Amino acid sequence: MRQTRYPEYVRAFRPKGTAVRLRNGRYTVFRATSKMMPGKKHPTPVIGELIGWIDSSGFHPQQKRTVDFSCACVCEYGFTNLLLGKEDDFVAKKKGTLKEEDARLVYRSLIVSLSPSSYLKLKGNLLSREEIAAKYPVNVARVLGSMVSSMGMPEEQTRLLFTLVGIHEPGGEFRTLQADADVRRILSVYGIDTEVLRNGIAL
Repeated sequence: MRQTRYPEYVRAFRPKGTAVRLRNGRYTVFRATSKMMPGKKHPTPVIGELIGWIDSSGFHPQQKRTVDFSCACVCEYGFTNLLLGKEDDFVAKKKGTLKEEDARLVYRSLIVSLSPSSYLKLKGNLLSREEIAAKYPVNVARVLGSMVSSMGMPEEQTRLLFTLVGIHEPGGEFRTLQADADVRRILSVYGIDTEVLRNGIAL
């Protein structure tokens, strides 16, 4: 007799008419039916939509939300969050030359100049390259080049980070979307965890 690979609580809480799959450490639940196929003696499983997940406390239905894109904006977050991870290094290098708050303003403004769809634009009060050059003792071209090279990725791979996007609804939270499997696989070569990028956002 074939033994299940799932814990007992999964079998106990699985709703009827569903199938369970282990994905990213979570037991996800899908609608499931079966139908007879020509030339086959037994019904073929048909897996439907995701309806929730199971843990040791029970079954949790998937919560659906409808987003009106006419009053929401879609922003890049992958490229931004990777560079934000290097912000403290930039601030430390500029110590004695710039106040900390000015160094962070310069750095974040330059991120947006590299990525106009960055979610940092939602914060406002950012500066253009020309304004930075006029107001602060910063070689803008050199800093931009250093920021890009610090990512340690070829340009065509860096562009994958622009595909990591989220949705910001007016008056609501910034919700990140999951990167597709191909993007996650390629970025993993560079040690980039898209879940870390997703969870690093604080508007």
